[in-house]
Amino acid sequence: MPKINVYLPDDLFEQVKRAKLPVSAICQDALSAALRTIAETLESANPPQPPLPEEPDLGIRLGQHVRAIVAIAYPIAAERGSPTVEAEDIFAGIIEQGESLLLLLLEQFGFPPHRLREALEAASRAGRPPIDPAEVRLSDDARGILARAAAEAKDAGAEMLTGRYLFLSLVKEREGVVAEVVEALGLAHTLTNAVFDTSDAGVAYGTHGIAMRKRDVILETMWSDIRTRLDRIEEKLGTDRNGHSKH
Repeated sequence: MPKINVYLPDDLFEQVKRAKLPVSAICQDALSAALRTIAETLESANPPQPPLPEEPDLGIRLGQHVRAIVAIAYPIAAERGSPTVEAEDIFAGIIEQGESLLLLLLEQFGFPPHRLREALEAASRAGRPPIDPAEVRLSDDARGILARAAAEAKDAGAEMLTGRYLFLSLVKEREGVVAEVVEALGLAHTLTNAVFDTSDAGVAYGTHGIAMRKRDVILETMWSDIRTRLDRIEEKLGTDRNGHSKH
């Protein structure tokens, strides 16, 4: 079994020795508790992603927001009576998901959700009676959009499929509702690869700072747990942090 050295002040060492405390067991318990705290902190910050009705085999992980967009597309398609998710449902999912960086970027360039929604409604065809979302499946066109987005993400060396690649794939549609919306708003000429590159650079800079702060919080939590357990040991032994008797 691997060993870790634990350094104690001379007086505290003598107290622990006389009390015949199981130092190894105490330290293992303190470290295990600290690791559980770290795991719980990370889990709360990165909740598991819900499964999709269909998991497309794209060879790349879907980003959290893209997964939510695709999931929302199913009930949107069902509401308009379509048995298949089409490009327009994915586009509507971007609007209704409401939290992606892509949507924020669109709004900054003059395309707030209400404007996108109005353009989509104007281009949409008359719907049919709603159906059960459980009956809805991805259309070949929708699968093609996701596959094209995944290919662009992998070509760019991305680790996951984000809203950037989904959007760039959608605006390449040559016909249909989304093509009309893109043409009417001029989206393809506004949010280009260069714009996304600039945005991604800013996000990466900000994310690095957040990650460093999160690391500091986790380390402080870990040491706080260890200090608490040491305080309990010292209280039982009647010594202070420097090993001096309190009596």
